[in-house]
Amino acid sequence: MKNKLTAKQKLFCREYLVDLNVHHAAKRAGYKSKSYNRYVYRLMADDAVKSYIAELMTARKERLQITSDMVLRDLAAIAFTDIRDFVSLGEEGLVVKAIGDLTPEQARAIESITERTNAHGSRIGIKLHNKLKALELIGRHLAMFTDRVELPQFTAFRIGYEKEE
Repeated sequence: MKNKLTAKQKLFCREYLVDLNVHHAAKRAGYKSKSYNRYVYRLMADDAVKSYIAELMTARKERLQITSDMVLRDLAAIAFTDIRDFVSLGEEGLVVKAIGDLTPEQARAIESITERTNAHGSRIGIKLHNKLKALELIGRHLAMFTDRVELPQFTAFRIGYEKEE
């Protein structure tokens, strides 16, 4: 790195990795609240800061051994889960499959399992992770959902620009 980072700048970089929110990172690093925007703009424009953040992210990725494939695999498990993987219709109504009978992919799609007992018996509830959110994240990764903005055509003019008719 060409520029040496101050201790506060390094702290900002480490705090940024917590939630990837520049304003929260600036606050936790001790920058004055009235000047967050100014500090954040300068920090994120600084090549040394950007380089240090990239270095920290690479180190964390290696330390945790997380790959894009792993993330996409879990998102796919959530996105393409079918409720019939967890329950079936038996003679006595809905029957919940035993957790041991689920594949690892099916188990990863479960957010929570609850059991409630009352005077009428006990009920088991299965809540799956948000399927639409997983599909959205996969779609964004695959660049399926790109927003297109139509801009009007402009012609160069002596003083400025004038919209073409």
